[in-house]
Amino acid sequence: MAAVEDTTINKNESKIESLDAVEKRIVKQIEYYFGDKNFPRDKFLRQKAEEDDGWVTLDCLQTFSRLKAMSVENQTLADAIKRANSKLLEVSDDDKKVRRLKSVPLPENTVEARQTAKAKTVYCKGFPKETTLDQLEEFFGTYGNVVYIMMRRVYQTKEFKGSVFVEFTTLEEAKKFLAEEKSTYKDEELIKMLREEYYKKKEEEKSQLKDDERKRKAQYVYFIYINTLCQ
Repeated sequence: MAAVEDTTINKNESKIESLDAVEKRIVKQIEYYFGDKNFPRDKFLRQKAEEDDGWVTLDCLQTFSRLKAMSVENQTLADAIKRANSKLLEVSDDDKKVRRLKSVPLPENTVEARQTAKAKTVYCKGFPKETTLDQLEEFFGTYGNVVYIMMRRVYQTKEFKGSVFVEFTTLEEAKKFLAEEKSTYKDEELIKMLREEYYKKKEEEKSQLKDDERKRKAQYVYFIYINTLCQ
């Protein structure tokens, strides 16, 4: 099972202005795989890393769809990471493996850390179904530094729903995006709110549906009762 592909992370990104477009995409994608958001929850990648003191072969990474789609040689991957002077990654001496730097430990998965992440995550809906992750990165990047973008998909078909969860680096950046009076994408106005507000609304909707169902059942029972009396 390959890494979760519908998210992106910038927190530990290297300074890659000197790289060409393909090299930038390479470094950004591999830093995402080993980043704070994906690496802890990617069981496949973690298992591979644990088998070899943190190292994962470039052959293995090349099986992940977003990296595979770039159609580049392993040496190109290794060279891009080295040229970027990555703050997160290191390449093995034989240029065949990569790992997260031991000097950059994963953040603690505490309740406080999770609450902080939730507080600066927004829900946004209204994107065309054909929108790509790269396009979303470019759009949200105009509002601030993005930690990750999760493209929400239909479970059965994996089709993009047109809505996303976006975590900004700071709460201020999230508020900046939400404060914009009318956010649009390709001339379509977007629905946006804090992640916690979205879940609160969904719970209220579920509660209302349950209440409506109870009322319908009560009315049906009452109808049967009255009908019985009239017979």
